[in-house]
Amino acid sequence: MKKQMLVSLLSEKPAVPAGRLQRNVPAVDWQPETELNPGQPPASAWYSKGQIQARTARFLHAQGFRILQLTNPAVTQDAADILAQDPQGRLWMVTVKGYPQGGTPQQASAWFTAGVLDLLAFHEQQPDAALGMALPEAFQVYQQLAQKVGWLKQKLSFVFFWADAEGKIRRG
Repeated sequence: MKKQMLVSLLSEKPAVPAGRLQRNVPAVDWQPETELNPGQPPASAWYSKGQIQARTARFLHAQGFRILQLTNPAVTQDAADILAQDPQGRLWMVTVKGYPQGGTPQQASAWFTAGVLDLLAFHEQQPDAALGMALPEAFQVYQQLAQKVGWLKQKLSFVFFWADAEGKIRRG
């Protein structure tokens, strides 16, 4: 039961007007030591979606963010993978993409494209929310694609969260 509370599955748009949180929005009582992905095998690769999500959530928490909801990384959903509130009260919607294990750069490119579409959908749902995309940093295809969408990054004002193999996150 506790694990079900820790990983909230988002099935519809968050009921948060103008990028701000309402007092009655339920939040996950999440701590960095909490098991984030109970359905994920513990030996998953550092660049898997679940690992990138966990590392990004820990990073945000350490920056003073309140983690509101985390989706199950094993299930494809039409929702933010991480929903958080920054210390100033602004809503953050973050999409998370791993790198396909045994996959190709073409598959990774398709996942990146899906992430960009997620950001556009989040902006449509919550125009005042801050947006982010979390990715594993070690893969050149993601670095190249991030450069190609620089113009869109400026227009939507979103942030990349780059995860490395050691578990560190940098904003870019």
